[in-house]
Amino acid sequence: MRWKWRVKAKFFPADADIEALCAGNDMVLLPTDISATMLAIPAALPTAHSTGSDPCQRQNACCVAKYRLGLFKPQFTEPVGLRRDVNTPELYL
Repeated sequence: MRWKWRVKAKFFPADADIEALCAGNDMVLLPTDISATMLAIPAALPTAHSTGSDPCQRQNACCVAKYRLGLFKPQFTEPVGLRRDVNTPELYL
């Protein structure tokens, strides 16, 4: 996760989130400044369309891929023994 902070450090708070949406991400995770991001998204859409990168088309492709992989179905993890399974000694080698 260290790279994420490096990327966001090089952009203004909302710019990294706009770039992620234009690249095809269908949601913004951990925005630095949520209010700046919410204001910047509608302002950036006409600019993105005029430069030829259509974020809606890329996000649609991302959502179609997730649907084909079955990621729309609820996935549950059995909590019994979860800590034991996750914290195995092999992970600390």
